[in-house]
Amino acid sequence: MGLVISSCVKDDVYGIPSIANITNDTEITNANAVTVTADITSLKGIKSATLYYKVNSGSYIAVNMTGTDTMTGIIPAQESDSVVTYYIKVIGNSGDQITSSEFSYTVGAVIIDYTKIVINEIDGNNKFIELYNTGDKDINLKGCYIEKDEEVNWTSTDITINANGYLLLYGEDVVMAGEDQEGYNSNLVFASGLSSKKDVKIEIFTPERSSISKFDLTKEDDRDEENSYSRNNNGKWYYATPTPGLVNAEGTLEVQTVNN
Repeated sequence: MGLVISSCVKDDVYGIPSIANITNDTEITNANAVTVTADITSLKGIKSATLYYKVNSGSYIAVNMTGTDTMTGIIPAQESDSVVTYYIKVIGNSGDQITSSEFSYTVGAVIIDYTKIVINEIDGNNKFIELYNTGDKDINLKGCYIEKDEEVNWTSTDITINANGYLLLYGEDVVMAGEDQEGYNSNLVFASGLSSKKDVKIEIFTPERSSISKFDLTKEDDRDEENSYSRNNNGKWYYATPTPGLVNAEGTLEVQTVNN
């Protein structure tokens, strides 16, 4: 499983380039070159896209990226335990340019498969967000973060979610009110509340800002305000009796306007 990262700046009428969905899907061993891929666009076209990489404390080496819209550059195979750092620089035909953040990987290191993490239940009454690890390996979430309505409201410390296990996060309004969650681990408290009566977008990201799982509810007409938003076994969202930290109750009323 390769590293999946994302860096995005929106294009505009002046032709400023954008870089999004920087990824590599190659097993990073000392026997493999690493192909870095990114969606690179500009309204006025791209003059050049260059991948810069360095090994350990060495100097950066430039690699021309090729392709249209989705462009690729190749980092040669490196020795085991080498730390490779890289970034992308794009120059548009307008003369405007943009540089991505730096990213890095260690050759031979275990890659964390964050795709196994899903948002599993959201409750606007009891004010909790439940994450579930669908995989068979424990996953450390350090550096992962959650956005509510596109604003960061929780960032993980050194927290591990067990294989096939649940992680519960509660809103600070519930915890501070001294209700059932009094004494709850402050590292598991998110910064803004939830409401069963309002539309909401909840999204979790990797430390490198790649989206892992998303719940996006807008303009629901037949809202069931007494129950939670719950993911059924079929992967779709339903209204169901809240089951924090437990297997979800199978709902029968589907949430009609959710994207996940």
